[in-house]
Amino acid sequence: MCNRKPSFRLEIDNFSEKEAYIESPTFVSGGCEWYLFLYPKGDSLCDDHLSLYLSVANTQLLQSGWKRSINYYFIVVNQSHKELYKSSSLGGHLFCAENPSWGQRKFLPLEKFQEKGFLEKDRLIIEVYIDILEAIDGKDLEVSRIKQRLQNIESGFVKNCLEFKSKEISLEKEESDTDASRIKKLEERVNNLELMISDDVNASRIQQQEERIKSLETMMSDLKVGLDTEKAKSCADGFFVVDHNDVLM
Repeated sequence: MCNRKPSFRLEIDNFSEKEAYIESPTFVSGGCEWYLFLYPKGDSLCDDHLSLYLSVANTQLLQSGWKRSINYYFIVVNQSHKELYKSSSLGGHLFCAENPSWGQRKFLPLEKFQEKGFLEKDRLIIEVYIDILEAIDGKDLEVSRIKQRLQNIESGFVKNCLEFKSKEISLEKEESDTDASRIKKLEERVNNLELMISDDVNASRIQQQEERIKSLETMMSDLKVGLDTEKAKSCADGFFVVDHNDVLM
């Protein structure tokens, strides 16, 4: 006998009289709602075995995308809790909207019920043991999908930002190159203007010098005329004006 507490125990009185479909009350295991259903004389495809199934309850209330992955097995016991029959462990079954029920069509041969002492007081007791491997509710799946969408949007946004930044850097480089070219051209123009200004200044200075020379020449000419006049006047009066140049000569 298994010492583990069952996830659920179904007791059916007057079992030998049962022939139609039987459904258990709903029970909770692993945070999920379940129920058992069975065909005492077998389902439509089997008439020599008891057919037993485990099913997710209230699937119409679950959101789209729900899933239940479990391991489970069944045990038949008597009123003294003696194990009479145990199914093999049914592992890794995925319960979902498409397949909400799993079980065994040939769970127990009907001939077993004819064995002496198999049923006590015509009561059948079935226990089910469930281990939840994974339970996904629709809302969890929806949250997961939303997170994935946000990640995709964020990834696309970062990619677009990088592409925009790359283009921006490229444009900045082009603008920088253009600015450098403009600066170079402006520098050349400034140099040319400086040369032109320098030439103008030199020409102006030359003109000024020439004008000064002409002015000096005029002054010297006037002075010479004045000296000649004074000399002539002195000679007429009996005086003689000595010219240093004449002395040297």
